[in-house]
Amino acid sequence: MSHYEIVDCVWRSKERWHLEEPESAEGAKPFTWTFTQCQPFEPRVPLRIRIQKEGSVVDFTLAAFEIPVLSPRGVFALAPALAEFCEFIPLEVEGQSSGFAILNVLRAEDCVDEAASELTIWKATDHRADKVGQYRQITKLVLKPHLQLPPIFRLSKFKTTLLVSGAVADLFRRHCLSGVVLEER
Repeated sequence: MSHYEIVDCVWRSKERWHLEEPESAEGAKPFTWTFTQCQPFEPRVPLRIRIQKEGSVVDFTLAAFEIPVLSPRGVFALAPALAEFCEFIPLEVEGQSSGFAILNVLRAEDCVDEAASELTIWKATDHRADKVGQYRQITKLVLKPHLQLPPIFRLSKFKTTLLVSGAVADLFRRHCLSGVVLEER
């Protein structure tokens, strides 16, 4: 079975920049959780993003609301392998040249071995009817064996988690993409 890795960004790095949520050219911000829902982005409007905290520009970062943002280097490295499974949505980043993109992952998979994992599930008594049955927290993630999974996806019951195949993790490493942390599962 091939291995998968959780993709995260270097949150603890004091040097890296922090990005706000995407907005339209007019400054509207209706996209809060749009890019974690594994749906094509509609309507196609030009997007921009402001810098929340100045710092070093990185090739991969999670903007506000867990939105993956790639530098031009990141797009160049990942687009050929992931175009079938993601949208690379052009994004104007405050103070930067063109070529940045939101990585909108289009696949969600129900692949967690719940018996072997350590997780908390939202219940009706938690007073969040919109989340009942989804994962509230995962402290140990174990994937079901022998599944045919795409090279990049989110968990269907915890869509803030982004996973990539070993081959995609190797692309991150081979191209020395900054800002990313890969944790093997």
